[in-house]
Order: sequence, then C-alpha cells, then structure tokens
Amino acid sequence: MAKEKLQDFIPGPLSCLLLFDKATEKWIGTCLDLGLTTSGNTDKAAWENLGKVIKVHVELCWRRNRGALVKHRAPKEDWDLFSALSAKKEPFRSDKITFDLVEPENQLEPLWMKGLEILQGTNCEQEATSVSAVN
Repeated sequence: MAKEKLQDFIPGPLSCLLLFDKATEKWIGTCLDLGLTTSGNTDKAAWENLGKVIKVHVELCWRRNRGALVKHRAPKEDWDLFSALSAKKEPFRSDKITFDLVEPENQLEPLWMKGLEILQGTNCEQEATSVSAVN
C-alpha cells in the first residue's frame, strides 16, 4: 500500500477569508476547506491565528483521524463570497504552512477529566479547592 500524502486529503492551496465583524470589532479568519474559524484584533492577528489553527488541526487529524481533514467545510454562502471576491481580484494574502506530520503510534486509551466548579461566596468555597483529572 502506498504511503498517504497530505495532498491526498487536501489537494491544492487552502481557500481562506478574512472579514471584519462590525458587531464585535474583530477580524474573523475562516479556512473554507477545513471549516475552521478564528479571530483577532487586527487583520494580521486573525490571519496569523488562522495559520496556527490550521497547523494544529491538520497535524492532529493526521495523527488521529485523517478522514476529518475533509469532513467539515464552510457553508456554501462563504464559498460564494470567496468566488465573488476572487473574480473581482480583491487583495489576497498567501503564506506557507509547514506541517510536522507524525505517523500514528499505538492509540492511547481516552483520558477522562473531571472538575469542580466553585462559585465565590458559597459555603463550599473553603472545602472544595482542587480540580483533578483521572483516567
């Protein structure tokens, strides 16, 4: 069996949008191919955050569930907007993302976590002071 390549799952450059949201006064970055969205206070921050989110997502999916790389995509409206802006030759950005793809090792059993939520001003505040993780 041939070794899988990233291009088998994501052929070509990723299509992304950067939009300013007036309601939150944040820049929203979306990767249409992977259905990922993040934000930033500036267009540069949103773009950099999107690159980081893409990198982490692809590396994790590669290790755990490669099918998830093609499972989620942005809605049709976002793709239509991307197509319209591309046709108008709107300004675009381009950055290279280098991935550290690690082949899956023996799958680990899931690790469960549990926590206690403490509301300030309650009688339990002194008694419950820790949050723990168990498997």
